[in-house]
Amino acid sequence: MTDWNSISSLYNGIADTRLTTVFQFVRSLVVNLRAGSLLDFGCGDGRFGLMCAKDFQRVVNFDLAPSMLDEARRNAEGVSNISTVNSICECPDHSFDVVTMNAVWMCLATFSECLSVLRSIARVLHRDGLFVASFTHPCFRDEQFSTYRTDFNMDKYLSNGARFRSTIFDGRSSVTVEDTHWNLDAVTSQLSATGFVVLRVFELPDAPATSHALPQPSSMACPWLVIVARIA
Repeated sequence: MTDWNSISSLYNGIADTRLTTVFQFVRSLVVNLRAGSLLDFGCGDGRFGLMCAKDFQRVVNFDLAPSMLDEARRNAEGVSNISTVNSICECPDHSFDVVTMNAVWMCLATFSECLSVLRSIARVLHRDGLFVASFTHPCFRDEQFSTYRTDFNMDKYLSNGARFRSTIFDGRSSVTVEDTHWNLDAVTSQLSATGFVVLRVFELPDAPATSHALPQPSSMACPWLVIVARIA
């Protein structure tokens, strides 16, 4: 699996559609909730939390990779309402109005790991809180998008847990990571098994290529899926 500690700086420096499309869309969903507290699970360099700092009384960043968390901590220096935790176990039960998880699901290598993460999120979420997760759309993994491509064979769509390689790029630099395929049936069954009910599903279109060196997006495919859920 990918060693996120070794590639954190390279990955965080790439201006892919996770930053330009997904973060903007997810922020538009959560800021309208007028909620007080946000946990960004899998925060990376903390950029999403910084985007939301003015909209929440309290923002907490957490990432499974210590080097990512170190970057998030440095980037939030001087922002009084942003903090980091080294372990999700540090968060009290039902302590967040909103939990976000951007571009993490396909990084979880096993079904049991997916369940463990979702159970942790359910524990810290308020009973009437919302969970918002974005991940690469499992139905279009064989498409070439403006800032990423994969080697996934769609013949394996029903093979949950299948490994594939994703290359993320922005015309200046690129990085290749190993991801795990979870189809829509797997994602919804994982949510159901951990006490969540899905409220909305959004399919995000690709962003226009910003450079002639980048491929133009497919007009018929969506690179990102966003799920909004709550505790049943």
